[in-house]
Amino acid sequence: MSKSIGGSLLSLLVPALIGLAGFYPAYGQTPSPVASGDPGVQTPIAHPEALMALVAREYDKEPDQAVLVLGTMAITRGEMAEVIRTLPPSLVNLGFAAVSLRAIDILVAQKTFAFAALKDGIDKDPAFLRRQNAIREKALADIWLGRKANTAVTEQALRDRYTSDIVNQPAPVEVRARVIAVEDEAVARTIVQKAQNGSDFADLAKQFSKDATAAKGGDLGYVTQQAVAPEIAQLIFALSPGQVSAFPLRTPSGYLIVKVEGRQQRAAPSFEEARPTLEAALRADATRNAINDVLSHVKLENMPELPHR
Repeated sequence: MSKSIGGSLLSLLVPALIGLAGFYPAYGQTPSPVASGDPGVQTPIAHPEALMALVAREYDKEPDQAVLVLGTMAITRGEMAEVIRTLPPSLVNLGFAAVSLRAIDILVAQKTFAFAALKDGIDKDPAFLRRQNAIREKALADIWLGRKANTAVTEQALRDRYTSDIVNQPAPVEVRARVIAVEDEAVARTIVQKAQNGSDFADLAKQFSKDATAAKGGDLGYVTQQAVAPEIAQLIFALSPGQVSAFPLRTPSGYLIVKVEGRQQRAAPSFEEARPTLEAALRADATRNAINDVLSHVKLENMPELPHR
């Protein structure tokens, strides 16, 4: 759908986007992706799940307002919110407009197919009626859990969580690193040797690296352990400032050589900066507690014996 309608959607969505530009926690700006050590891969923002949930909640504030009307089909902000909750959280790295356009594409296709199905009488089909009941039950459960989660998010609960999770915890350590990514192991080993013999690592990155950071001399800037892939983080955080990795690291895309240039402790985020993450944590805990509480009272009796494979 995006190839046929995507070009005009952004202009149609402008009214819906205005007023939401300032909801991002970092100074009201859409977060910019940061290149990682793996070629073609971008390091996600710190808490994409929390930010994606925030996008959905912004749309939920006026759920019946139409975002887009195509013929007789109206797409509402509430429908947008529901679709956004199903999207991969990593999509939020591309910005609010990309998330919105993806949701629009899905809803346009969904409504078009639904209209065709109604014309064919699928709404009377027993298979549809069974699935409709299952969807109804899931919607009831989702809304019930959502309300339980929402009641847990109070200003006092947020303040208490900020104190326990951030103020009373050590700030995360950040490491400034440069990377060189190549496809061939022999080339990677040659680069390691050159770097250890005194060649400038940034110059080597510009000359050999296939990573998106090559033009910047392989500079990743300061990153936390959670901001990069676990195997890369394990290597980066094992090195001291000035050290180059002794051996190239095998990655799905080739080989990686790393140099660490600095280490520091990140300043703790302010309460407002941390708010989206704190809200997500409170909602997750409340949802988990609600599920456990209900299931603890469930008793299964006279269960039929299930067939063995």
